[in-house]
Amino acid sequence: YFKKSRALFIKNTDMKKIVLLTLAAITALTAQAQKNRIEIGIGRYDVIGLGIMGTNVHKIQTLNAGIVRDVYKNKLLLELRYTRLPYRGYVTYSQDITDPVTTWTKYPWTKTNSILERHRQHFIDIGVRYKITELKNNVIALGLAPSLVFGNARYLDFPLDIPPVGGDIIVMGEGDKREVYFGGKVGLYYDYSFWKNRVNVGADFSMRIYNKSNNDYAYPRILNYGIHLGYNF
Repeated sequence: YFKKSRALFIKNTDMKKIVLLTLAAITALTAQAQKNRIEIGIGRYDVIGLGIMGTNVHKIQTLNAGIVRDVYKNKLLLELRYTRLPYRGYVTYSQDITDPVTTWTKYPWTKTNSILERHRQHFIDIGVRYKITELKNNVIALGLAPSLVFGNARYLDFPLDIPPVGGDIIVMGEGDKREVYFGGKVGLYYDYSFWKNRVNVGADFSMRIYNKSNNDYAYPRILNYGIHLGYNF
């Protein structure tokens, strides 16, 4: 009986060890898995200091998706993000074409290669986020990222021909060009996590600044703001 009880005790002890080791492994894998996050987001934008906003009739103007990776003590995060802007419409006009006669004295429309609008813009950001505040399930982080934007821009191929007052003929040639700009993005992020930190929802606000192209037309400074949803794995 003693030998049988001892064998049963050893068997139960081994089973407990297996269970504990299994739970420890699951916990470790779970902790490791939550270093990665996939995010998708929607939002709007404002153009600073240049031209007129595009006539976007949709409340959703931007779409974005990204991957975030914890690289240092759950404080420093690496981010790769793609943004499409605008969802529909154009980014900006540099001139008001609704009244060419009055704008003739305001803008250099006689200059060939004057920019008219930008559309179908694609942004790629590779940077970092740093958590500055973390309270329970709430996190506020600052972000900094080098950024690349590419898309189409419409330029004046030949000057605008303004007829005498009372005339009804306006002649202007336009053409699209593919452009690439380099710059950076500074952002502020808020996240609230739930479901054992598996899911996060939040809001983001960022400002983008880019260089000039070969024809010296600076890309407009842009403010992005919106909401996002993430899954940690």
